[in-house]
Amino acid sequence: MQKRSIRFRGKATGKGNIPTNWVYGGGCFAVCGNTFIFADPTPKFMGNGVYEAKAIEVRFICQSTGLHDIFKSEVFEGDVVRLDGNKKYTYVIEWSEEHTAFLARCIQTKTGLANLTPFVPIEVIGNIYDNPNLLKGENK
Repeated sequence: MQKRSIRFRGKATGKGNIPTNWVYGGGCFAVCGNTFIFADPTPKFMGNGVYEAKAIEVRFICQSTGLHDIFKSEVFEGDVVRLDGNKKYTYVIEWSEEHTAFLARCIQTKTGLANLTPFVPIEVIGNIYDNPNLLKGENK
């Protein structure tokens, strides 16, 4: 069985002179209503059992699906995608508590759900945070 690391991304708040870019990492936590990501690369060993990790405050957390698109980009919750080369429909990646899986919800019909597998080509065309116009069914 292949081990899968859980990864997250979030949009940096810009506090502490950190640009408001996407931050990627392997862990996240919340303190007093603020959310942080342990930014890549992995923590540095400082000696005597002590590790140092850089935590950056972010506005929201998106978990990786563990899949990559046709351009080798990691696919996250909140991404807007095309599936199997179909340019007519776009989908938003969501976590389904009911199915305990990541699913793709059709933006145009608002009803269609698609299972995400490594066997269906995925093309990330944006995300709901940077490209809210894609939620209206406008394609790039």
